[in-house]
Amino acid sequence: METDAEQSGGESDDMSKGSLRITLTSKIKSDIREFYSRIRFLRSGTRSNVSRLRLKIFLLSVIIGVLGGLGAIALRHAIDYLTEIFMLLPQTFGRHWIVALPAIGGFTAWLITHKFTPESGGRDGVAETMKAVSIGSGDINSRAPLTTTLATSLTIGSGGSAGTEGPIIYISAGFASTVARLFKLDVEHKKLLVVCGAAAGLSAMFNAPIGGALFGLEVVHQGFEFPAVIPVLLSSTVATALSIAVMGDSPLFKPPPLTYYHHEVFFCFILGSIVGLLSVLWVKGFFKIEDILNHVNLSGYVKPMLGGALVGIIIYFLPHVGGEGVWVIKSALSGRIAVEMLLILGALKILTCGLTLGSGGSGGVFIPSMFIGAMFGGAFGLIINTLAPSLVSESTLYAVVGMAAMLAAACRAPLTGVIMPVEMMKNYMMALPLIAGCVTSYFVSRFVMKESIYTMGLFRNGIDVSLELRKDLLDYIKAGEIMSTNVTTLNPNIRTFQVLEIIEQTGHTGYPVVSSEGKLVGIVTFKDVIKAMKEGKKDCKIEDVMSRKLVVAYPDEPLRQVLDRMTEHGISRVPVVDRNNTAKILGIITKSDIL
Repeated sequence: METDAEQSGGESDDMSKGSLRITLTSKIKSDIREFYSRIRFLRSGTRSNVSRLRLKIFLLSVIIGVLGGLGAIALRHAIDYLTEIFMLLPQTFGRHWIVALPAIGGFTAWLITHKFTPESGGRDGVAETMKAVSIGSGDINSRAPLTTTLATSLTIGSGGSAGTEGPIIYISAGFASTVARLFKLDVEHKKLLVVCGAAAGLSAMFNAPIGGALFGLEVVHQGFEFPAVIPVLLSSTVATALSIAVMGDSPLFKPPPLTYYHHEVFFCFILGSIVGLLSVLWVKGFFKIEDILNHVNLSGYVKPMLGGALVGIIIYFLPHVGGEGVWVIKSALSGRIAVEMLLILGALKILTCGLTLGSGGSGGVFIPSMFIGAMFGGAFGLIINTLAPSLVSESTLYAVVGMAAMLAAACRAPLTGVIMPVEMMKNYMMALPLIAGCVTSYFVSRFVMKESIYTMGLFRNGIDVSLELRKDLLDYIKAGEIMSTNVTTLNPNIRTFQVLEIIEQTGHTGYPVVSSEGKLVGIVTFKDVIKAMKEGKKDCKIEDVMSRKLVVAYPDEPLRQVLDRMTEHGISRVPVVDRNNTAKILGIITKSDIL
């Protein structure tokens, strides 16, 4: 009986233990399912947020494309309207009024910009847009679109020698910055929309969506990261479509059909080298004229009048170098200008554009760069045709290549230099000679002179927006300057499941583990928690799952070293500790903080 009872009791104990194991197993499986459901919820929430943000950016890109297109249409109509009004004076009172018109327009433009947008200086808006994107927070004065439209229309409409692309870029970028602020976007997405605005305005002005997008990415953004490419292309396409719908699709330049021998690509390399050197003369000459005007001891309002009057005297005798000069470029591309005149026009355009913008007028240097390149390129073609007519098919080919090569060299935009003229002329057979000229001119110009015509003015004022500088900054900024000092730390005695709750509350995925004595003893990450949960260590202390082999940074070491250390160990965050006491945590740095 006792044996039966003992056996019965043993069987009961075995059954109880079996039931307990089943219960515990079920409980662990339930906890794991709950854990993974939380993870899926977090991930789905993150994906949902990312999708909503991406959709928001795309929709705003469309809106900015519309605004950029409208801005280009408004600027073009305003210039045409004011040109007609200004021309009434010489038509009514005599041709000598041509001398006074640029002075009147320059003074009025200076007055508007000096009063409402003094930060732009009234000159090419590309530089200010680059500054807002590269070293600023993407903010552009909300008054910039209106004041720039008025000032540019007055400057060019009165005969001032300048282009429209810098102002339209600044106008559209101003619209984009305002939209980004209205929708409370963070700094990075605000900058992205500013690039979209810049590309949209240029695309609409010249009906060149690909060229405009390339300029926005190549010059303003200084990079081709894929997340930026699609919104920029979208804005450019919408802006161009709107511009075509309102103003038509006729090409800006329409030279006669161009053919060339394959050996002429060699001549394009030579021309590219020459234009690369001429671009240095153009950029340095432009700013030398500005320096001379600045050294003249005149009151602010007298300088634009003086500069405008000097331009007026020149265009009185040679109107070809006044205004944008698009009609002159068309004549050069058609081969209707002699060599001597081409050389004179190219040199005088440098002078008149420098006087117009250096004295306080409002305008751009994109079209003037193309003008100068077309003149010198056309002269090169005619000279080669005279020396060796059997080797050259069309001398006007070199006017096109010179135009594109100057754009590539002076603006530091080789891709834009290749694509923009192709879109402007609606001629897609020119790629090979354009690539030869643009790449060579870009290389030569870059070898001789570091800055572009857009960045030179900023650099002279102590502002460097180059991409190289932003990379080099990692060698100069110390970890202690950007580390987060408000660090969420964990006690080594808390349980693994509690870390999951903290992750849900804070959104961070890694935490330094600090003992009750205030000593850094390890770091625990989201991956550590997942691994522990899979192994059934839900209730174990985090000191049992944390990483004890710490990779740390010191507050006095450059960010370059910190980033290299993160890359080497495949981690995305490091605690910053006292160099003399590595157990004392001072802060934390993540890859996103650096990049």
